[in-house]
Amino acid sequence: MNTKYFYIAGCVALFSLTSPRCASSTQENTNNIIINLPSGHNQELISDHLQLSDIIYLETIDSSLIKSIRRLIIHKDTIIILNDREEVLFFDMKGKFLNKIRNRGAGPGEYNHIIDIAIDYDRDDIILYTDNFSLFIYSLDGTFISKTDNIDTNNLYEKIIYNNNILFFYNPLNTKDKSIIRSFDLNNSKYINNKFIGKTADFILRQRGVPIVKSKSIWYVVPLGNSLLNLDETVTYQINCDNFGITDAILEKQYTEPRKLVNEINEKQICYGFSSIRETNRFIYFKSNVHDFIRLDKTNNEAKWCQYARDLKNGISDMSYFPHDADDQQIMFIVDFNSLENSDIQKKHTEKMDDTHDKELNPVLIFYKEK
Repeated sequence: MNTKYFYIAGCVALFSLTSPRCASSTQENTNNIIINLPSGHNQELISDHLQLSDIIYLETIDSSLIKSIRRLIIHKDTIIILNDREEVLFFDMKGKFLNKIRNRGAGPGEYNHIIDIAIDYDRDDIILYTDNFSLFIYSLDGTFISKTDNIDTNNLYEKIIYNNNILFFYNPLNTKDKSIIRSFDLNNSKYINNKFIGKTADFILRQRGVPIVKSKSIWYVVPLGNSLLNLDETVTYQINCDNFGITDAILEKQYTEPRKLVNEINEKQICYGFSSIRETNRFIYFKSNVHDFIRLDKTNNEAKWCQYARDLKNGISDMSYFPHDADDQQIMFIVDFNSLENSDIQKKHTEKMDDTHDKELNPVLIFYKEK
């Protein structure tokens, strides 16, 4: 697929940074585990630690074209994608396109823009959070079920995620009630007591990646923070590395003199936050604005910073880690079809496509599992 038709969306940094130098060792406090990220990345390939689990070629037809992926959920052998074209696409686990939700307008079941999606695992429904402060409930076959309007209309949240009949609204820029996360009871259609009060920020920096993800449990991050936070409040990982944080003096001038902010981060190689957290039985995977891929071993509390985007053994020249929502013990990477170097793989994929899409093929999903 032509790269102009595909990119990974989300909270994207305004600029590219190179790698910082970090220190090494760990210590533990009750439920707060301090991890000192070692200096420099190792030279190992992803295949030295993970083994290829599956390659899924998303079918490319007029109805299923993907420009970007804002959220990807795997639920009951169905791949659900929130596309930048503001539609929800459904594929089976072999990549065959099934159906989609695209109902922009002002009528029943219609919306203007989709902010985020979540799965109601108890009812097997999909929840659409839209910019007109409404929740739209659809079945997995794309049938409109209901609409909920009595949600917070004072703040437009950036992400939603579901767990045990509670829908969590995530907004790192919420400066009114100082809550990064609000909890909404779907059964009773009302907000409940909010335990998740944290630092909020108003800044131009956007963390790369996805700030809240569900795998074994739900993990989220605080803007400009160095902690991996669990909604179950069972454990918090504090990640210490060299040159973490941005001075208040620079942040105060970010809107009037934004170049100073950019220059200080570039010159001092500052790490300003983490994102894209996925948890498996043994490891936690995440990244930052300056680290490609960090793998934290929960058995010994050791973290390694790895380069993941070079695995030629499977004919892949460039991969992008993207955290999907599912407790399937897998780590997902997204590959532009043009990055596949294996001609047999390319032929297998393209022979299913019609001639009109030979330059804009959908991305390929690469799944790994731990050895």
